[in-house]
Order: sequence, then C-alpha cells, then structure tokens
Amino acid sequence: MRSYDALYKHKKDYLMIKVIHTRCQPWLHKNAKCRLCADVCPVEGCISFNEDAITIDNDICIGCGICTNVCPTSALVMDNLSDRELLQKIETCITADDKDVVFGCSLGSQKDSRLATHDSRLSINLPCLAILKESHLASIVLSGAKNIYIDTMGCNDCSFKYGKMVIEQSISYANNLLKAAGYEDCIKTDHRPQAADCSKKGKKQNIKTITPVPEYSRRELLYFFKEKAVERIIGDNENKGGDKKTENIPDRRSILLETFNKVGNNLQTAKIEHGSFPVNQLVIGENCTLCHDCNLFCPTGALTRVEEYGEVRIDFNMALCMGCYECKELCPEDVIDKQGAIDINRIFNNEVKTIFKKKTEVCPSCGKTF
Repeated sequence: MRSYDALYKHKKDYLMIKVIHTRCQPWLHKNAKCRLCADVCPVEGCISFNEDAITIDNDICIGCGICTNVCPTSALVMDNLSDRELLQKIETCITADDKDVVFGCSLGSQKDSRLATHDSRLSINLPCLAILKESHLASIVLSGAKNIYIDTMGCNDCSFKYGKMVIEQSISYANNLLKAAGYEDCIKTDHRPQAADCSKKGKKQNIKTITPVPEYSRRELLYFFKEKAVERIIGDNENKGGDKKTENIPDRRSILLETFNKVGNNLQTAKIEHGSFPVNQLVIGENCTLCHDCNLFCPTGALTRVEEYGEVRIDFNMALCMGCYECKELCPEDVIDKQGAIDINRIFNNEVKTIFKKKTEVCPSCGKTF
C-alpha cells in the first residue's frame, strides 16, 4: 500500500496549507458543526479545533490538499497552489492540439509508469487527484478539451482513504454541470487509454508534473502576467459600472463564473437537482424574525439583509452560495430550507432574488422603526 510517507519525504516540494479564517464556519460561529477538513485529513492530529478555532500542525502536514476540496467555502488553501494558480498551471500545460488530457497522481506514478505509456496524450501529474475541483474540470472542458481522463486506479491502494471519494465527488459535480450545458460524458474515471509503443519513431511522452512550488517557467510567467492584465481590465470595468466586487467568493466558484461568461453558453432552461452541485436554492418561512444570523454568518455573502423603501428583506445570490448550509444550521427559528430543482441560469447570470421580506412600522410613542 502506498502511504503518505513517500510524500512526506519530499515535503520541501509540497508547501503547507493556509487558513482564511473569515471563511471558516466554526471560526465565524461557535455553533457551526463543520469539521470536514479534520475528518478527511490522512495525517492524524494534523488538523484540529480548539475552542472552534482551526489549527494546522505544519510540522506533520504533507500538503496533499484533500482538505481544500472538502471545505465548502475554501477556508483552506494550498500555499503557492491556490485553485486559481492550479488552473493557470494546468492551462499552461495544455496546447491547442491536446484534446485528451489524463490526470494522475505524482505519488502513484512513482510506483508504475502507467501515465508514461499514453501515446502522445497529455498526462498531468498532481500531488493528489483530490485537489482537482469541479471548477477546474468544467473549465478545462469548456476551454476546448474533448475528454478528461482521471486515472484513479492507484487510489484503491492509497492510504489517503478519502482521496478517491473526494475526486469522484468533484467529477460528479463537474459532469452534472456540463451535462446541463450540453456537454456529456467528457470526464471519465478509471480509464487508461491503450498503451502505445513509445520506442517507435515519432512516439513521444508528453508528461507534465505540477507541484506547489513558487517557481514559474517562462511560459507560465507570460501567462500569469496576461491573466493579471485581464483581471485588472475586468476590475476597472466593473468599478466604472458601479458594481461592487465580492471578495469572499471562493476561486472555485469565480473560475466557473468567468469560464461560462467567456464561452457564452445559453443555460436559460438548464436545471440540476439538489445535491448534484455544491449550491442551494433557499427559501425562508414566514416565521422568520429577521434576526441577522443567516446573513451575518454566511461565509461568502450569498445572503444579505436590506432595509429600504419601508421594508426589510433578505436577498439571496445563488452564484455565491457554496452549499455549506450554515444558514440552515444556525437559524434559531429553523425557517430556512432548500427547495426544488436548481436553475443554474441564476448562477451564471449572478441573479439576486428576494426570498423574504417584511414591512417596517414606526412606533407612535418613541418614533423608532421596527
């Protein structure tokens, strides 16, 4: 059985995990029960919670990144390999001729040469397959790749017991979203294209390895600066239009929004079922007391409380919802629920919908509004 010991020996190449506390649910509210990161961490005692504050032991952390995938609000991020940086590194590996992309695990490739036998297909090794999010997979397909193969064959013998479960969840999310967008069966698991005889003339290996190191190749640097220039232009245009940029939205969601905006897919009638993608369609019951808890402790700002025009209302932006369901968990009146199929057009149109409102009244004695 392959263990994390092999990864730990090369720890200098795999930098640690950093925490964005303002996105961590237990840090935001003492009653939040989320402990997903600690549950899936393959190193016992590496991730712990002390008085609801998350602690990562960097002395034993191996930087596999599994915790960054299961965290719904991206409170945990791989240092030097954030979701956006990972996508940038992947995209610099892919050329216009690479229609089939194979993802494998660096740890697994140390044991066998399975990835090395793919005839001229692009093979990309990662520290762990579980660092791939649904946004990475969907973005690669929408950007032109015909097929993505996730080589999970080695996951059965891996001591990262939650690794295969996590990457399969990301594949399911991505496939459900892509199917709604008209792309079916683009991402496959446990699929090994027929091995080719690379000793023959004209056959070559096309293998790339991505690690969380800060060094960039010349091509990566050019791509990095290009992306930064585009981000600045987009930011300037948004500021001119008066739209306030949301800082709390995780990369895994902003990547999807940007990708769908670029390709211009028409999703007006596309719907997906609850649980098939990390997002909720929320409803609030009439017994809501407008106590503030849901909007104050929403890690991504999907819920906002607005007071204007003689009413108080709760607005919901589905594009910012990451499916953490903390609002439901913390609601003292238990009036928040999810409902019906999800219209993903609301996500990619960044649509804000009022899900609860009450009129305000003025007290005739003191003049205060309530």
